[in-house]
Amino acid sequence: MRDTRRRGGVWIDVLVVAAIVTGGTAIAGATNNPQPDAVAIPGCDVVQPAQDGVSFAIG
Repeated sequence: MRDTRRRGGVWIDVLVVAAIVTGGTAIAGATNNPQPDAVAIPGCDVVQPAQDGVSFAIG
């Protein structure tokens, strides 16, 4: 026999998770402070941008 009392609770859980993700995304977008592309460093003629990093894991 199927219990339908919990069905409403699942939708509440989905809405709470969606609200948390949406709120977090909005806060992250509002507080994002990108750094400028090039910054003068005293004593250096040329500043090169960072290269793509490589990461790996051994398990």
